[in-house]
Amino acid sequence: MRKIILTYLFIIISYSLIFISLFHLPFEKYQPVLFYRGLILLIITTSIFLIVVIAKNFKKFASKESLIAAVFISFALNLSFFVVLPVTFDRSVTMFLLNTIKKDQSNAQCKGLSQMELEKKLIDEYIIKNKALEKRILEQKEIDFIEKNSECVELTPKALKFLGFSEFINRVYSFR
Repeated sequence: MRKIILTYLFIIISYSLIFISLFHLPFEKYQPVLFYRGLILLIITTSIFLIVVIAKNFKKFASKESLIAAVFISFALNLSFFVVLPVTFDRSVTMFLLNTIKKDQSNAQCKGLSQMELEKKLIDEYIIKNKALEKRILEQKEIDFIEKNSECVELTPKALKFLGFSEFINRVYSFR
């Protein structure tokens, strides 16, 4: 049992290190949308591990089935972590607000910012300076959810299907 646990830990840790290392290669120019880039890198990492597990004989550590299960557990853990943290942080207004307040903690009066100052920074920095709207439009064009005709941004049939699915999920989980 100890050998199997150590094998799983080794696969999970090495899988995670390779997945994270791939983010440091210049894939961003090929896939600018963080979520999709992460999915592609997860598929690449999983493929590498499956090829190695299937091609090599690791019987002294665990059965092939167990090793393949460890690869898919690694995939699931990394996907969950990736979606919950990096993707959420990349898109989060909350993270912007918290970091903005942190930067301005020197204000002697309230050790932060007033709500009005925060609102102004949200608009001026997050939306305008960081080009949040342009970034989201590019992302949505990339995944074929919107198309731009002249100055009009329109939904595609694919986006309408996704919104229908989103409404279903909202009803299932009772939010909104």
